[in-house]
Amino acid sequence: MCLLHNLNLEAATSTHTRTCCRDPIFSERARESERTNSSEMAPLCLLYVLRHGRSLANEASLIVSSEENGVKPEYALAPAGKEQAAAAGKLLADELLWLGADADADATTAIRVTFYVSPFSRTVETAAIAAQAFEEAVASAAAAAGTAAATQTPRVLNLAGPPRVERALRERWFGAALELQNHDGYSPAWASDAKDPSSRPPGQGDGESVREVAARCAELLQRLAERHGGAGSGGEGGEEQEAQEAIVLVSHGDTLSILQAAASGGGGGSLCEHRKFGLSTAELKRVGSLPDAARKAAEVAATGVAAR
Repeated sequence: MCLLHNLNLEAATSTHTRTCCRDPIFSERARESERTNSSEMAPLCLLYVLRHGRSLANEASLIVSSEENGVKPEYALAPAGKEQAAAAGKLLADELLWLGADADADATTAIRVTFYVSPFSRTVETAAIAAQAFEEAVASAAAAAGTAAATQTPRVLNLAGPPRVERALRERWFGAALELQNHDGYSPAWASDAKDPSSRPPGQGDGESVREVAARCAELLQRLAERHGGAGSGGEGGEEQEAQEAIVLVSHGDTLSILQAAASGGGGGSLCEHRKFGLSTAELKRVGSLPDAARKAAEVAATGVAAR
């Protein structure tokens, strides 16, 4: 699937009527960004998470958590999952095209968007479809901005390139005995997680604990923050500086629930309670500032308790 990069809306001299998509797949839509006059703050990098769309493994009620099996095409997306992935990409475009529009109608700072993805077939396919739908939505907004009916200008969005595979986003390994077994096997593992984030799935000496997944997620967030986020973060009292980058992590249910628990730094954020951060298939969620998420995740990974 070919991706068109560096989509630029600067040529649009007219403005476009804002239309916010309220699809339930985009949970907990975040407060829109406000501009700041501070020149000392580093560019803000927003962090989004996207769970893969409904997969063939989901439809077969199978646990597919090993990399060996996870990369196989027979465990890629089901038809419904492909539709979900496209919807998520369009929703991301809608979020970023109009980010800050209510606070400042002239907010035109470009946002560079980068997708990182687990190597599993279901996530790779989700990321490719979502990125394609994202660029199509941006192109459509550029075309609509030149019409006589337009009343507002969308932002400039630059797609950094094809999704980048990042192994740290792989699925949580539930152990050999549960691999390719019925997904009912998840429940005992989650019950064990709630008691001790250092425990492995029951009877699975080779499975990953929540704390181990949190550690690799924290390391990834730190690397990405150094690469993309600088030192910028959201301001006090709900104010934020204007975003200049957005990172989208395309991964799996447990990996993303654990990552969010670590990055939340608030009530219910302990690793034992990671299931409170569970996502539906192809659910897209804005986490916040990447540097803030990296800092909090590092603290939680070290202690198992949410950073305050």
